[in-house]
Amino acid sequence: MKLKPGIGKKSRLIRAGEWCPCKLPRSTPLPPPAFTLIELLVVIAIIALLAGLVLGGASIASARMRTTRAQAELGALTTAIDAYKAKKGYYPPCNVSNNVVVTTKSSLFYELTGVISALTNNNTSFHSQVSQENLTSLQVQFFFGTGGILNSSPDATEIQNFFTSMRKDQYGSILINPNQNPGPTYSVMTLSVHGPKDLTAGVTGSQIFNFWHYVSPNDVRPPQHNPDTYDLWTDILIAGKTNRISNWSKEPQIVNDWQD
Repeated sequence: MKLKPGIGKKSRLIRAGEWCPCKLPRSTPLPPPAFTLIELLVVIAIIALLAGLVLGGASIASARMRTTRAQAELGALTTAIDAYKAKKGYYPPCNVSNNVVVTTKSSLFYELTGVISALTNNNTSFHSQVSQENLTSLQVQFFFGTGGILNSSPDATEIQNFFTSMRKDQYGSILINPNQNPGPTYSVMTLSVHGPKDLTAGVTGSQIFNFWHYVSPNDVRPPQHNPDTYDLWTDILIAGKTNRISNWSKEPQIVNDWQD
């Protein structure tokens, strides 16, 4: 005999084989209630909001990174130019062609790194030990508006590299004749951060260069912001706006498209 549980202390005996409610199979548990349409819309809205915050934060971080990198490269280039002035007593020349200062194409790269000069048949040639380029005095005059490279000597031990920390992405080699590849090249100082008016050039024809603008003291156009020294600047693109990184302002300046 089995004892059937009852209410409180009451119970009765169940004979063998007698039907007992406790032997009924348990009912299948009900599935959890589904989300309503409003709940789904709320979840989707929250996910979209979080995604927007993440993307917005990433965009701000990327902009800060580009600005910081441009300012760091400005500081390194400024240090090299100041070291050149301290050693030689004058600043590197800028490009003056037809009484106009060409701010984006100067001989800064060669002046700051130094070249080996050689005189052959009354024609001076200049060899860069950094870019391994060879330029004639006529080419230097044509490209940079100067009669030669001041930081040069036939003796390699007499020239000085004022920019030993320069990386390969801080200067660009441009084809002298774009239709001739491979062909002779010349180099200019560039920024590793893209700008609003990059130039597609280079030995491969696909390199993108963002040039530094440089104006040294001269009779044609003196520096507008630092008349006693030099103006050095470049432009980078942040959130669709042109930000100027310069040696006369600690913070980037938003300017109209391609203002000198």
